[in-house]
Amino acid sequence: MKNLNSNIRIFIFTVSAILVASVFFFFPGILTPDSLHQLAEARSGTYTSAHPPSMAILWGMLLNIVPQGGGIIIVHLLVFWCGWGLIVYSLVANRTAKYLFLLVPLWPTFYYQFSTVLKDVGMVSFATMAMGLFVFWERGRRRRWIIICSVLFALYALSVRHNAIGLLLPMFCIAALKLYPQKKLSALIISIAMVSLAWAGVQGVGVAISKNTTSANIGRLMSWDLVGASVKSQKNFVKDLDIFNVENPDLAKVYSSRCIDMMYSKGFDFNKSSQELGELKKRWFSMLKLSPFSYIEHRWAVMSSHLGFTASATHMPGWIPSEKNNKLMSSFYGAISWMNHETIFFKPYVYIIFSLILGSIFGFNLLGFGAIVFSHGCIMLTLFPVLPCADFRYSLGHLLLTMGVLLFGYSWKYKGWRFS
Repeated sequence: MKNLNSNIRIFIFTVSAILVASVFFFFPGILTPDSLHQLAEARSGTYTSAHPPSMAILWGMLLNIVPQGGGIIIVHLLVFWCGWGLIVYSLVANRTAKYLFLLVPLWPTFYYQFSTVLKDVGMVSFATMAMGLFVFWERGRRRRWIIICSVLFALYALSVRHNAIGLLLPMFCIAALKLYPQKKLSALIISIAMVSLAWAGVQGVGVAISKNTTSANIGRLMSWDLVGASVKSQKNFVKDLDIFNVENPDLAKVYSSRCIDMMYSKGFDFNKSSQELGELKKRWFSMLKLSPFSYIEHRWAVMSSHLGFTASATHMPGWIPSEKNNKLMSSFYGAISWMNHETIFFKPYVYIIFSLILGSIFGFNLLGFGAIVFSHGCIMLTLFPVLPCADFRYSLGHLLLTMGVLLFGYSWKYKGWRFS
């Protein structure tokens, strides 16, 4: 018992040391243009549907403690490492393997994202904590408050990013199968229904508390789809639409499957009123009816860029320094700059391949491989119709799912955690 307590203290100390070092290097964080808008909403208390009100509300409360805005970075790091620590501690028995798995998130292309105020980071952090609390509860700590907290963290993750459902749905399906092995079909149906209702509920609440609803992001995506479908089909679906600041643009040169923002430097200029947006929606639905395969071809081109199949792979966007820059963090970015977007390290599909290889080493059964495919499939399905660019941050859900499935596979083999 004394040796066990000593091991627990060492593990907690290691997690704490990683957390403190991360805060030391990353605080007060880096802001993107979206982050600046969210910070303005947090300070004003006026929320829009362009960003998740839940995150702005949390950030606004933290501003009372950390005025310069870095409080949200601390919360993201704290929640993530507590959740990941609970997962590793609960699932991995071997001491050496425990610490190896604990260090997996420190892979630079994954971890540097946590230095930035991103919705994706908030979603991944709180989803990790939800998963960690559930595993901790299932492994014998059957306290009601633990599972209630797990649900609350999951609800926040669902409110921050719509695609969190692709991250949390596999987790709750696995949980339902584990808890009710004799009623697999009923457990799956109920878990899918509950997660879907929770997702719809928190999204609805977000819209309800927004002072202003904006369709600008939807309009930009629709314009991008129209340009992409025009290029793929050789038809002009954007004729007479006022979405360019130049006359008769060459759509083939304007179009980029990598990112909407790259089109702005080539004449694209979206700024629509609600009335004009209505016309844009009509044109978009007309395009789907007349040329559905061109739309799918365009969307697959975007997804291919995101996955890194094409030459213009995922990329590190330009960052806006926060109100207090951190020289150590700048040095960290310089240290990983050699991992530019054309290297294998920025290819999300590599992690799927690695997970399959490691799954074979760990002795996954068919269920283990199915969990990997199902997990990544859910994420891809939620991203396919609305992915705005091939930014690496959209891969955070993929990577977390891969790490989670590997841990469950390890546990199934070495601790007998198999479904009956």
